Amino acid sequence: MNFYSHASLCRSLQSAYFPNRKVELQRFSLGGQYWQLPAVDGRIPITRFFMAARFIDFFEPSTSRATNDPSLDNDPSLEKARFIDYLPKVCHGLVNLEEWRSQPLEQHYEPSPTILWETVSAWENYVAERRKIFSDSRRRQRKLESELGALTFCFDDSNPATLAQAMAWKSEQYLASGEPDAFANAKHVAFFRALAQEKLLLISSLCADKQLLAVHIGVLANNRLCSWVPAYDTRYRPFAPGRLLLLSLLEASFQRGHQEFDFLIGNEPYKWPYATHTRLIAALGQPPISVRANQWLKAIAKPLLLDRLNQSPAIKTFVKTLAMRLEA
Repeated sequence: MNFYSHASLCRSLQSAYFPNRKVELQRFSLGGQYWQLPAVDGRIPITRFFMAARFIDFFEPSTSRATNDPSLDNDPSLEKARFIDYLPKVCHGLVNLEEWRSQPLEQHYEPSPTILWETVSAWENYVAERRKIFSDSRRRQRKLESELGALTFCFDDSNPATLAQAMAWKSEQYLASGEPDAFANAKHVAFFRALAQEKLLLISSLCADKQLLAVHIGVLANNRLCSWVPAYDTRYRPFAPGRLLLLSLLEASFQRGHQEFDFLIGNEPYKWPYATHTRLIAALGQPPISVRANQWLKAIAKPLLLDRLNQSPAIKTFVKTLAMRLEA
């Protein structure tokens, strides 16, 4: 299981999205496996609520019937497991990069690039194998420090202002890229604030002479550091402050003996130079009629709609942001 099956996440979901209802972990059964999912009123998986599931990347199974583990026979929670017929994104396995690039996969997967630190014998070896990007980063760091002063990396920054700045920068990034601004929705902001209060977040920062340059919102759970929301001050983009923070965070993760560094779901190019493996993410089960109808409508209407919207980027951004504000 990953941190999306965590009691603190349930409490944060309830605080932000369901203040008058109960959200707690519930055991579900699907595909011969058991899944610990946040459930509303103890029975409705959080995946049925679009807005509340906005920042949930994927779930991983807790146990499998195929393991034939005798201890499971005495686990009363398994007997009470509710059957569900569909999960939109789950982990179907883990492969190394060679397998990801070369193996013909029977089904389309989204990647969740990951570093398994057990495959790295020494930090110096990891750097040497990625000499080009580390050398370029050192060059940018020297230039940045010549302008602003020495950089300071904070692995665990508990200042509430740091989280607030990260969400503000991420809003700017969403708008600049034409994506809906998730943090324009007050409930999403409340969700991350609740997570911080629950001590589930690991917020790391990079400063120069007390000036904040980049922030990384992650989660450290089960000795696995997950990269969730990275953000940086775009005024310093030529110096790549986000990358400089990431490199410091990677070294800290390795030196602290973490099992892995998970970039979470997404095929963004910046993740692959560092990854050693990737998880395979896809749906599981039979989508309900509502989901299938939505997929069918998107397949027909999306090309026509995008063609119109792409002729006016300003309208496109407005429509996306408005949809995010009004989602329920």
